[in-house]
Amino acid sequence: MGTGFHGGFGNTYGKRLSENKESITNHSDRVNYLSRKELLRELIGITIESTIVADRISNKMISLNILGDDLFDYYVTPDRKVVGRHENGKIYIRRSSADLVSSVLHEGIHAMDYINGIKYDPINSELKSYRAEHLFQKSSGRKTEFASDEDIIVHVHTNYGRR
Repeated sequence: MGTGFHGGFGNTYGKRLSENKESITNHSDRVNYLSRKELLRELIGITIESTIVADRISNKMISLNILGDDLFDYYVTPDRKVVGRHENGKIYIRRSSADLVSSVLHEGIHAMDYINGIKYDPINSELKSYRAEHLFQKSSGRKTEFASDEDIIVHVHTNYGRR
């Protein structure tokens, strides 16, 4: 998947898609149209994990695909609560994610585990990704999704527990 009608940049290398366009679907003032280079720059140097994920994306060990809502709904899931997915070293992010960069990091942690041969476990893998995302949000001055580690634990067990 590459740049095109869906508004994502797929696997292009830093081409700006659009400037100063607001995301229509996340009802915020946040601009979700970063170039690949800008997105990676947001990750570098904040935490060890965010820097490693940015490096792996930059070196093409992890494939990054940012998709507009229509394509994300069609190819990944129509569930609007889902803003990202990892599959076999490839990450897919819904462009209207409330925090695009944090979503890339979260799914990037899953991709790193895949690359390192760590089998996905719903509880442990999600705890690891949410904790890395939380630390990144705090360290970069972003709005945090969770108030504490206890909130992360409750969220993961509620939403990813054995069904």
